[in-house]
Amino acid sequence: MTSLSIRDKIYSILNNGDEKVKITGKKTIDVEMEVDQKELGRILMGLALEKIGVDDPGCDYSTDDRYGVYMGLNGFLGYWMDAAIMIDAANILIYGQALKAS
Repeated sequence: MTSLSIRDKIYSILNNGDEKVKITGKKTIDVEMEVDQKELGRILMGLALEKIGVDDPGCDYSTDDRYGVYMGLNGFLGYWMDAAIMIDAANILIYGQALKAS
């Protein structure tokens, strides 16, 4: 028995009507929204925290000059260069300055 090509199989299904076909697709829409500077900072902070596996956005986060990330000013969490840069950028958007740990 020979197998049918996909095109032939679809043609057979459409012409014979003896099989059901499920076709799925993806719809893409363009969305435009306005975000103020502080909200953009909060979004960026959430992405940085997600990157390091922290789920507590209700606290201030700071960094040091070696890409250390801190909860508050002295609760050391670890070293993450990407996250530290994102946290500094987020704090600049939210507070107007990067928060540096002591």
